[in-house]
Amino acid sequence: MNEDRTSPTPELDEDELRRLLETAGPRPPVPPEELAAIKAAAREDWRSSLGRQGRGHRRGRWRMAAPLALAATLVIALVLGLWWRVLRSPAGSATVATIERVRGTVRAEGVALETGAELAAGSEIATASGDPEPAWVTLRLVGAQSVRLRAGSRLRLVDGSALELLEGAVYVDSAVEGQSLEVRTPLGNVRDVGTQFEVRLGGGGGSLRIRVREGAVELRRGAEIHSAVSGEEVTLDRDGALERRAITPWHDDWEWVLAAAPSLEVEDPSLDDFLAWLSRETGWRIRFEDDALAASAAERKLGLLGSSLAGLSPADTVVVVQAMGLDYRLDRGVLLIERR
Repeated sequence: MNEDRTSPTPELDEDELRRLLETAGPRPPVPPEELAAIKAAAREDWRSSLGRQGRGHRRGRWRMAAPLALAATLVIALVLGLWWRVLRSPAGSATVATIERVRGTVRAEGVALETGAELAAGSEIATASGDPEPAWVTLRLVGAQSVRLRAGSRLRLVDGSALELLEGAVYVDSAVEGQSLEVRTPLGNVRDVGTQFEVRLGGGGGSLRIRVREGAVELRRGAEIHSAVSGEEVTLDRDGALERRAITPWHDDWEWVLAAAPSLEVEDPSLDDFLAWLSRETGWRIRFEDDALAASAAERKLGLLGSSLAGLSPADTVVVVQAMGLDYRLDRGVLLIERR
């Protein structure tokens, strides 16, 4: 007599599955076309499992086997989908950067980026030239450095301490003790020494311009090493010719950097916190009418004004000074705070 049997459903090791998911880390959303392919494979496998059931099986056994087969197939499909994403992810799947701010069309590996998205080493980011307005994106690297990519630019995240500028311009605020960042370009590599600087490729990659807002950087081109310090711009052409000129840290040329500046991240910020952030992002020097007013800045809390700064450029936030009952004057990069 034939004994009615069903294939045993494989048991899933939950601890092993959890370790797999934790090792993989947070992943980008599965693209719609891949998700559709996984679902189609699951449906086909389910239909095949139903077709393999003998016609002599009782109806009750059908009702139990079909849902179990579908559930097992979906679990396997999800695990395979995760495995596929890990294989397809850029080299070194660890997260090396997080999106802080984004405007306009900005993509990484063809996927539109949003605030909070995490990027792995090897990711290539591209910002649209902009229509109706230029696009830009602000990243925070794992080493805490702030990186801003201008419209019409392409950048590859080599790892947490190196970037590769493929096109356009990138701005780096790398004033983090013990951290150093390298920006690689076809014409040479730029390494900071605790600084704020911009690197820009021009002329179809035929020239390299470095502007240092604070600190110093080193430009390495083969065996040659050139340095640039705060208030200096260095331009290098494809033939190796080098030019230098003086710049100001608060000039209109920095306007795109201000627009993409990260928000003030201080809990219960004071006027003193706000002005320190404003000075760093604009290049303005802060002066007070007298010492007593300067001393009171740390005691003046912004309160609800602090939460209203998110999304505003530093150049637009000087109204905070007036909201605190004070006046200000801006002249040649010096912001003077006065009593009303």
